[in-house]
Amino acid sequence: MSEETIYVYKKDEYQYYIKNREEAGIPVFSLAKFGIGLEISDVDFQCDIDLTSTIAALTNKNFETIKYNVEQALYQIIENCDGVRFLVESKYNQIVLQELGLFFRYREFINMNKSYDLDTVEKIQPLSKSINKVVDLNKTRLNSLFKTIEKDLVGHHKFKGILNREISMFKFFNTKVNDLPILSVFLLGPSGVGKTEIARILHSFLDQKNPLAKINFANYKSENSLASLIGSPPGYVNSEAESDLVQKINKSNAGVLLVDEFEKADPAAHNFFLQLLEEGKFDDAMGRVHNLNGYIIIFTSNLDKHNYKEKIPPELRSRFNVVNRFNALNFEDKKEFTKNILKIYQRKSGKRMTDSDREEILSKINIKGEDNLRNIQKNIRITFYLFLKEKGKI
Repeated sequence: MSEETIYVYKKDEYQYYIKNREEAGIPVFSLAKFGIGLEISDVDFQCDIDLTSTIAALTNKNFETIKYNVEQALYQIIENCDGVRFLVESKYNQIVLQELGLFFRYREFINMNKSYDLDTVEKIQPLSKSINKVVDLNKTRLNSLFKTIEKDLVGHHKFKGILNREISMFKFFNTKVNDLPILSVFLLGPSGVGKTEIARILHSFLDQKNPLAKINFANYKSENSLASLIGSPPGYVNSEAESDLVQKINKSNAGVLLVDEFEKADPAAHNFFLQLLEEGKFDDAMGRVHNLNGYIIIFTSNLDKHNYKEKIPPELRSRFNVVNRFNALNFEDKKEFTKNILKIYQRKSGKRMTDSDREEILSKINIKGEDNLRNIQKNIRITFYLFLKEKGKI
């Protein structure tokens, strides 16, 4: 038994499950049993511990003081007892990850079939969808991707070399060794220095028609943030609706996910991504498995290196393949960025311009005292529009 797994049962199948366990000589206890005569030192046999009543009590604000006792008991059981399986009713399967995330990171959904076979765990097939992924690119297309990254990502020259190497390694280990389900890149640095741009470049190369799958943790600040992200458990309001994360992934045909402002994620979200990076898949609150094998996940954060180590737990930090700090662009790189944005605006607007026109626009954009690329782009937008209006081109 892994202490990181909680086994989830459906309420209407509970009696069938208990019957199977009893026939196999495996008793099912509540955690409360350990407070009325059954000592942890006495548990030298296989058993199940149902945490449903415990989780229900923990969600009641009047019972906040018992959490310490619950955690103490779990530590003792996990450290001293072999062959113990922890259970919870499906109604509480998400809450247990939030309340006891130090102990449980994964869920297995128990499915009792008509013959009530022992330990039949529900095998949920991943949803089928054609996704364009970097691991599926041939050598020519992969080289084309590297050239696109070099051209479209202004500055950050050392990072681009690291990323190209990591993508090549990712393709090899994912397809040949079956060892690396997801390539995870964590980018630190101040706002507006281009951290999210690499995700947009990768997505655009793989899928030019659909939106980038993006999760911004600034929008998930409540205690139930993970429930909002992956859906509500069965029996809760909107439990049948697709979760935010599933909706965003399904709208994109690129194997790229941007996770923005990750410093605002809570421990439950940390545990969720710990499992996702390890296994390459996640199950939503309804037990449906979503396979992200072959995806690149870009995490961004305004943290610096010191705060990164304080805010992100070490077990999650160890799962990131690349951790890199983005600094503000130097003056020459900002000039290149400005020229690129102006070319994009000209091409998309269909307006003809001479070299003299472009030089006139660029001369009116002050980039010396501005490091935020969003603000620079805003100034380019305004200057470009005013120039066209002044010349009578709009």
